[in-house]
Amino acid sequence: MSSALKILTINAMLGVSHPLITRPPNTPKLDDVIALVSSMDAIKRAHKNLLVLDQREGEVKAEFDRLSALLADTDFEHDRFSRAVFRGLSYAAESADDAEQAALYLDAQQFTHPKGLSVNQLSYLEQAGNTLRIAERVTPEQRALFATVSANAMTVEHCFDRWLGAGRLIGELQERRAAMGTEEDEDRVSAGDIARARNAWIRAMSAFVASLELTDFSEDEKSSILASLRAAQARAARSRKKPTSATEEPLEA
Repeated sequence: MSSALKILTINAMLGVSHPLITRPPNTPKLDDVIALVSSMDAIKRAHKNLLVLDQREGEVKAEFDRLSALLADTDFEHDRFSRAVFRGLSYAAESADDAEQAALYLDAQQFTHPKGLSVNQLSYLEQAGNTLRIAERVTPEQRALFATVSANAMTVEHCFDRWLGAGRLIGELQERRAAMGTEEDEDRVSAGDIARARNAWIRAMSAFVASLELTDFSEDEKSSILASLRAAQARAARSRKKPTSATEEPLEA
């Protein structure tokens, strides 16, 4: 019995045990039957534990997806203002009439983007580390130079700060997302948690099916009580079968 139950998903398990715990109208309550008291108590505990784990897992996934969406938005901002700084300094250098002033802008661009805009192709952690490095090394003189270049009422210094801010936030979001599913996350639902909960449900259901044979229910009543279980097992078995491919004609030598 237990091997046949292992193929059930958590949703299928919950779907099977729910009607046993919450009986339909005009049907006997199973936990009122002496032979089923122990197994029904185990089913209720296993069902509740699966529900809690399933809810926690869903909440963790929702938070992971939320952080991923925030990371994507912040990465867009990082790349946008990285380009604004790089191109703003290019514009300033190209438009400067004084060669020494143009060189200052190019030196500043080399400082912020030593490898050009390829910085925007780095991983989240590398982008965060890069902007942290630049934030620690930028000088007041360089900031003053950034402030001399503007477009659309926005200075390169403002774009520079937006770029660094996005990089810092990327690092924070990535760290929070990476911690999910690890021992550092208190809401973590591990594979071991799920395996133990599934096994507890399987043991409880196996005991229930065995105990049901000791009751005075008729064969039709027993079949009705186990209808959801049998249907779930049949669906799971069908889903595990791979579609058979059409038989090919053998090639002649």
